[in-house]
Amino acid sequence: MEVEQAVAISKRKAIDHLVRGYSPGKVEEEKVSNSRPNIFPKYERAIFSHKVGYIGDDFVLNPNYVDEVLTPAEINAFLQATTVYIESEEYSEHTATFISKLIQNSYHAGHNKFFLMPRTQYDLLGSYLKGSTEQPIELYIRREVGMRCVWSSEYVNLIVDGRVSENSGFACWAKNCCLTINGDVGSNCANKAWCSTIEIFGSAMFFLGSNASHSQFTIHGEIGEGCGKEASNCTFRSPNKRTVRKLLQCVPPWGNEIYLMKKNGKEKRFL
Repeated sequence: MEVEQAVAISKRKAIDHLVRGYSPGKVEEEKVSNSRPNIFPKYERAIFSHKVGYIGDDFVLNPNYVDEVLTPAEINAFLQATTVYIESEEYSEHTATFISKLIQNSYHAGHNKFFLMPRTQYDLLGSYLKGSTEQPIELYIRREVGMRCVWSSEYVNLIVDGRVSENSGFACWAKNCCLTINGDVGSNCANKAWCSTIEIFGSAMFFLGSNASHSQFTIHGEIGEGCGKEASNCTFRSPNKRTVRKLLQCVPPWGNEIYLMKKNGKEKRFL
């Protein structure tokens, strides 16, 4: 029990160190509505539309849909205010995509270090974002997230302080991203990820990192079947011997490496 507590404290310290400088701000939800009178009509059109154009990278990257620029604190407050529409059929995915659009606009205006405190679990949160080599988008989410978050995003540094949904598809097609999850992760995480770094402080279900390339994975917990399947030029690390054994059964020798992390800070290579 003492060992488990020590590990939990160590993980918490690691997350707390990463999130220094992030703040949700103190903007009231009503002030966002009053100071940005055009934002909710545009949001309502998006959430009640069944058009494909309101969900996906075209919506997030196209300046013709929404041109308002909100601060990181205002974006978090806006997200809280949208829960009045939570019963809408398209609420989760369309709201998350709208938030990505607001983050993208804010990032282009010079803002960064986005802090979201969702009141419910959203699918597609943080998806379709495009940062840059010089200045990645920095995003901290303090809650568990739903399916397909960080989907097809590029140059995003994300911290999820919570678990990731089962059947997640988390970070699929992510490129040049740095992702930290303080919890368990569902299936198909980082499928086809490229040049990305993923650290999971919990366990992962099946097919983690399948078809990924030139990426690094650190898994502190256990894994399901098929993790690392058809990966190439990737590095897998874990302090868990069972996890390393499973990786050795599935990860192909296509430029991949597998390491067991030791308590003294050293590593032992197995592939």
